[in-house]
Amino acid sequence: MKTTARRQSYRFLLAALTLIAAVSAQAQTDWTNPGASDWSLGANWSAGTPTAAANAIVDNSGTAQVTTLGQVAKNVYVGDLAIGNLEFSSGSLNNSIGYIGYGAGSIGVATVSGGTWTNSGDLRVGNSGMGTLNISGPGAVS
Repeated sequence: MKTTARRQSYRFLLAALTLIAAVSAQAQTDWTNPGASDWSLGANWSAGTPTAAANAIVDNSGTAQVTTLGQVAKNVYVGDLAIGNLEFSSGSLNNSIGYIGYGAGSIGVATVSGGTWTNSGDLRVGNSGMGTLNISGPGAVS
């Protein structure tokens, strides 16, 4: 009897820990290129090119350049805890929420001189850090 109850307790504990891990683990990919390069190149990201299920974090002083149509991410963080840059000269990026200067002490700069950046939720410029959004030419942000 005690053995059965103990096994059930262990199974419940294992199921609870698995659920907690699944909820707390959000997919994300971090920009790793310290220079300027194309958003769509998987080698520029820690876990490959962002998908609609993954947060994209540009936070290493590098510059992610959107030049290809149809790019996606769950949420975009430009300057999460440090410095990040995002540039659009053509192409498009669709995501839920965009943050430019997310965390305290961070600096984020997004420049849209062409192409389209579509945020289906909010676009927060200077959330808790310093954010700058430059829009010029045929560039569009929504």
